[in-house]
Amino acid sequence: MVSPWWRPALAAGALALMSRPSLAVPPVDFVPIVNRVSPAVANIDVVRHVRRRMPGWFSDGRSGSAVQRGVGSGFVISPDGLVVTNAHVVEGKPELTVTLWSGRSYRGRVIGTDPLTDVALVRIPAHHLAVLPLGNSDSVQAGEWVLAFGSPLGLRRTVTSGIVSSTNREVEVNERIGFLQTDAAINPGNSGGPLVDMQGRAIGINTAIAAEAQGIGFAIPINALKLVLHDLETRGRVIRPWLGISFATITPELSAEYPELAGRRGLVVAEVVPGGPADRAGLMVEDVIVALNGQPMATSRDLIAAMARHHPGERVALTVLRGRRRLQVPVTLQTMPATLRPPAEP
Repeated sequence: MVSPWWRPALAAGALALMSRPSLAVPPVDFVPIVNRVSPAVANIDVVRHVRRRMPGWFSDGRSGSAVQRGVGSGFVISPDGLVVTNAHVVEGKPELTVTLWSGRSYRGRVIGTDPLTDVALVRIPAHHLAVLPLGNSDSVQAGEWVLAFGSPLGLRRTVTSGIVSSTNREVEVNERIGFLQTDAAINPGNSGGPLVDMQGRAIGINTAIAAEAQGIGFAIPINALKLVLHDLETRGRVIRPWLGISFATITPELSAEYPELAGRRGLVVAEVVPGGPADRAGLMVEDVIVALNGQPMATSRDLIAAMARHHPGERVALTVLRGRRRLQVPVTLQTMPATLRPPAEP
């Protein structure tokens, strides 16, 4: 009996499919990494008591209080209960309950926040905790596999995988930081949780998503945390050097609006704070900063990063273009006022 024409073709097709590698096999075995990292990951339940005015039928204008609840994530960086999270997770002096992946819960106390980098430290009364080691975000490359841990939408003990989509990404929410971009799923509630490499080290702090897109999340590079960690733990805030200026990167759009900037590259001074360090040094509005201590300054982030390596009281030399003149302006840095938080001020 002759087989129908489709039987040999079907058999050949089945053989071809069986000979291919299975697409269901993951390229990396994530299980050992998850098992190693997860004991150091925390869920952070947030309760805020917010005062609000009662409805208008109360003629005496009395006010009442409302309870706001939220959820975030974090991770343990010291065995005696030091937990990293985002500053926006713990803003407003809320009540915090920190729950580890083991299920143990502790009352958390905020010991330091830095809104400029959006990182915070929380202390819990515990000892001998599992710790998540910190990696080196400067060595991270696009294409590397990463895992995001946290409590998205309140779903505790969640881990997602993806790759680093880009590094040093500029994002409007914070001009001070070059973010790590990832396609690992990040959602509300992931904020403050770790982005981890394949060695089980934290290379970032999950912090933001692009609401209008899918598969685009952002993490604060872990090296940004390292720069402020000592100040947050010992002082509760970050002591930063201050020039006392506001400035803008010279872009083609800015040059088109101000022809005198055409052909120049650097930072144009938009404002000099009266009595501030730059004012005392003689810096002027419309000066163009092209270098600090001989290091070229092409963008706002260049100057912000360079300033992060200095301390109040130190003297730096700004190379400035003023008209057709090239000047060296020495400036003695001061401490940034605690209430000063402009987005592009080093």
